[in-house]
Amino acid sequence: MWIKQGLSDYENWLLCCERWGTIAFLLTGYHPSDELRDDCRKILYIAFHDVIPGTGMDEGYEEVRHYLDAFRKTPTLGPRIYAMIVEEESERGGVEGDVIVFNSRLSFR
Repeated sequence: MWIKQGLSDYENWLLCCERWGTIAFLLTGYHPSDELRDDCRKILYIAFHDVIPGTGMDEGYEEVRHYLDAFRKTPTLGPRIYAMIVEEESERGGVEGDVIVFNSRLSFR
């Protein structure tokens, strides 16, 4: 079950980063496509193995655990995208005391 939960968290994180990355692209012209592509490949690698349906060998589970643990320890893409959006909006100038709220399912553990 930990594999399915971890993969689901990873997929949700990636989708959220893609959405906010698109907004960052519209504001700044930068899109983290290389990083998103690498993360997408990791998801495809995990999903390809027989461990998702529970029919894999022990070695496969350990390899997948490595990928999921690495994801949980370094979710830096989301905060960097948020920072780009905030910085761009603050440079555009606004009313003092403006608040930017990011409403997403993205959680950083």
